[in-house]
Amino acid sequence: MTNTPSYSGIPMIEIDGAKVRSIRESKGLTQLYLATAVGVTTDTISRWENKRYPTIKRENALKLAEALEAPLDDILEDKQESEEKKEPVLVREEIPPPPAGPAAEDQPPEKIPAKKFPSLFFILSIVTLFGIASLLWLNTKNHQPLSVSAIRVLPPHTPPGTPFPVAIHVATESTESLSLILKETLPYGCVPIAGSPPFTTLDRKTNELKWIRKSNNKKISFFYMARFTPPDNVNTDLVFDGSVTMKKGFASTSALRGDHIIQVSYYHWADNNSDGFIDDEEILTVYDRFSAVEDLDIDISKIEDMWAGNGYQWDEEKGDFAIKP
Repeated sequence: MTNTPSYSGIPMIEIDGAKVRSIRESKGLTQLYLATAVGVTTDTISRWENKRYPTIKRENALKLAEALEAPLDDILEDKQESEEKKEPVLVREEIPPPPAGPAAEDQPPEKIPAKKFPSLFFILSIVTLFGIASLLWLNTKNHQPLSVSAIRVLPPHTPPGTPFPVAIHVATESTESLSLILKETLPYGCVPIAGSPPFTTLDRKTNELKWIRKSNNKKISFFYMARFTPPDNVNTDLVFDGSVTMKKGFASTSALRGDHIIQVSYYHWADNNSDGFIDDEEILTVYDRFSAVEDLDIDISKIEDMWAGNGYQWDEEKGDFAIKP
């Protein structure tokens, strides 16, 4: 392993760009996938692979190795040049010419056999083409496009200023360990509060959430809480957009399906039919979707009080719901 230099107190590591490119291409990964996983641009990945930036932050090197699913040592620059690996120079023994004189002149000229190089070249070409075709077939067989399904579940409505939950369920037919990147872009005016599992990255400027996870299951779920603060007009619809990318040899990207619009209105997000009551079916739906999520403040106890009471109404002064006596 190479020594770890530092720049202004930041640990740095020397990587071998050729090794990075070789591992990435052997696993069918794109520079965009590595850039997203590490949190840099594709131009930066290209510069790393072309050794324009041979020294990078140790933190980025660790993320890069994890995205490549390779040990860190496999992408480090090897500074030791071994002289033992050099091929020895072969010295051919000189064969003396035949003796001159009458004895040599009396011998008949040696017959030169017909050249067989064209036939040998043809055979080698056929074998090479067959080998390449076999490798391509095996590569295609082992890297079939991955079937991915990602469904978003949104509440039908939400009032301004109050938190609401969102669920995203990702499913695949594969039983192997898979890496995935989930992206979710919230509409303008929506502010993400917390995620379960926690967000890997959160861009406040673009309102984009990202998760990078490794899954050993056919299904994995993501949850987050958000709040809408209207910039001007309340009577609007909130439109959500997102995608999921999973890797099994080749990366496969799919758009999120399911719900993508929330209507802004003064009904609780759990009141699906907007009648001012939380009925039995609606509270059971809340339990089914969110009771096992411990990292988010769903406030199920308040929904239970609405269910047990005589309905609820919006309190404009408090900016919250009040239970009817």
